[in-house]
Amino acid sequence: MASASFVGVFLTRVSKGRTIREFVLGAMIATSATCFIWFAALGGIVIDLKLSSAAQDQIAGTGLSDQLYATLAVILEPTMVWVLSIIVVAFLDNLSDNKS
Repeated sequence: MASASFVGVFLTRVSKGRTIREFVLGAMIATSATCFIWFAALGGIVIDLKLSSAAQDQIAGTGLSDQLYATLAVILEPTMVWVLSIIVVAFLDNLSDNKS
């Protein structure tokens, strides 16, 4: 809900000169495809972790706000976890700066 206005402005700028049909189909297909790929990839990883018992309740045992970092720690090697954690924190900080 909070990012809907930003997405709307982005889609408006990107779709300049297109018909309404192209705009609606492009917005629906791009969004649906991105969500499908994201959920399929992350869901497959989580199913694999559960079946192989690689996670050993490390993810479920953490607090809700730390589950992303715990998932990254199980999936990736330690240096990549550190790099991706910095990127996530910088991205979230950038989003909060844009809202004010």
